[in-house]
Amino acid sequence: MKNLLMAGMLFGMSCVNAYAALPPWAQRSVEFKAILEDQGVMKALPHGSFIQSLEYIGPDLYRVSAGRCTLDVRVKDRPMPEYQGVPMVGPRHFELEVGMSVCTED
Repeated sequence: MKNLLMAGMLFGMSCVNAYAALPPWAQRSVEFKAILEDQGVMKALPHGSFIQSLEYIGPDLYRVSAGRCTLDVRVKDRPMPEYQGVPMVGPRHFELEVGMSVCTED
């Protein structure tokens, strides 16, 4: 009887929705890579500028520095893909919202 009860409990737990979100450090590294490779970020910086630093400002907000210019980049959620009306399991889906570059004169 105990085996049957245990099997029923294990089956019931396997029917619960599961989300395979990345650990915070891994998610942040995915976001860093996306920002560094984004063509919109490169186009928003002055021609010939090289990214010197990428700073985490707060949740979903990063600041890119290139020479005397800075640029804020926001991470926006995209809806999770669905299969038969149910959100699929997987890492966060996002897109980047690139702000205007701000340059200071030295």
